[in-house]
Amino acid sequence: MIERMIIFNKGGLPLYTRKFVESGSMEPSLLAGLVSAIDSMGFTLFKKKIATISFGEENFSSLNENVSKIVFISKDIMRLDKNFYFVFFCNGNDSLKLLRQISTRVFIEIKSILQSDMPDSARITELTNKIINNHFAHIGKGDYNDD
Repeated sequence: MIERMIIFNKGGLPLYTRKFVESGSMEPSLLAGLVSAIDSMGFTLFKKKIATISFGEENFSSLNENVSKIVFISKDIMRLDKNFYFVFFCNGNDSLKLLRQISTRVFIEIKSILQSDMPDSARITELTNKIINNHFAHIGKGDYNDD
């Protein structure tokens, strides 16, 4: 189950936050350095733009429904040298395919706003919530709860 989704810019500024289920509180800005470091390390070492950190599983050979994960998906606007990070907090067995679909669909829809030097976060929130509510309502209740 996806518990939370955050979109960060390259500088670590959270542009969008959505909590799908009530869970512990967390300040998105605390993740800023971690997100950038994970992206840089993952691409440098593995040439990958998706990273997963898992918590709570003692048997590393199988990831089951008791595992909590943080999944980082990086999206780029190459010609502007802008990077954006979609960070998902999940508990259970969410597929990376679903997380990629969500991040890609949202990125395509808000890309024109993200190209601005000062993206309109209210517009990003409005469009992202609409996309999730209309196309991915099954991941939450269909309504939203901003942090």
